[in-house]
Amino acid sequence: MTIQNIENQAGMIDRKKGFIETIVVDEEIRNQGIGKELFLDIKNRAIKTGIKCIELMIWSFNSSALCFYKSLGMTPRSEILEIKLTDK
Repeated sequence: MTIQNIENQAGMIDRKKGFIETIVVDEEIRNQGIGKELFLDIKNRAIKTGIKCIELMIWSFNSSALCFYKSLGMTPRSEILEIKLTDK
């Protein structure tokens, strides 16, 4: 988990937040609670270090990940939009 301190930025509330880059559980061993345990361990470590929130990004087509993280109490906060400028 990456930790970021947001301080003295215009329009932002000072806070310490964590960002989860990746949690991956091999498809063959999914649905056994491993991902949940990994997430809860990260969450508990974040709480102990004073982090006020945890963020992560998922692809919009990854509905199973969205459902998984929502089941753990995460809520959507923003969306990232893009436009492809080339066909390549």
